[in-house]
Amino acid sequence: MSMKRAMEDAMRSKAEEVSVMQNEVAIYKNLIRERKHPLDLLRELLSNAGAREVGATRIDISYTKDREGHVFEIQDDGCGMDYTGLQAMPGRLDRFLGLGLSAIAGLTSDEFSWKGLGSKLAYQSTRIEIETRQANKPEYSVTVNEPWSSLERGLVPKPRISVYEGSDRATGTRIRVIGHPPHRQERPFDASEIRSHLLHRTFAGFTRARPQPPKITLS
Repeated sequence: MSMKRAMEDAMRSKAEEVSVMQNEVAIYKNLIRERKHPLDLLRELLSNAGAREVGATRIDISYTKDREGHVFEIQDDGCGMDYTGLQAMPGRLDRFLGLGLSAIAGLTSDEFSWKGLGSKLAYQSTRIEIETRQANKPEYSVTVNEPWSSLERGLVPKPRISVYEGSDRATGTRIRVIGHPPHRQERPFDASEIRSHLLHRTFAGFTRARPQPPKITLS
């Protein structure tokens, strides 16, 4: 990013820590611990991005492992997420960040996201980064630092949201989850292992006819 762009962004942005919708933290932690495999995170994020309501035509998945652990990223060109900060009328970003149980709590959910499990699993990490924008809406940039450490201590994580008015970013969402699960340092997953997991456990391997399915790439 150029110095000029950085200064323009700083002038246009507003950043604040926000509270998230929540049920009991203990229930939330148990739900996360029930996951069977670290790649279940990627499965759930892909299902979120591929829901019909999102309208994505392309989904890009990337994975790497560095000193911070396993890093998962998924980006789509779908409708993006809006933010209201209102528990009675939450936007898509509110619901993703929330510790509630989505449809169980009476909230409208997308095709594959009955429990909002993708966002729940993302919190089992050392950091979450989100960039998202809906058409004719501001761009939101979110950072959640040490979410799992907070939950382990019985604290509710505090996402920090920056709002960029007048952004020219294309609509869509990018989610990056660093250190999932926290401090996990086993061997990296290889591409064939990830591909097999997604084909057998997500809509990517769904055999029923679906008009205009999104193109999915893995790197």
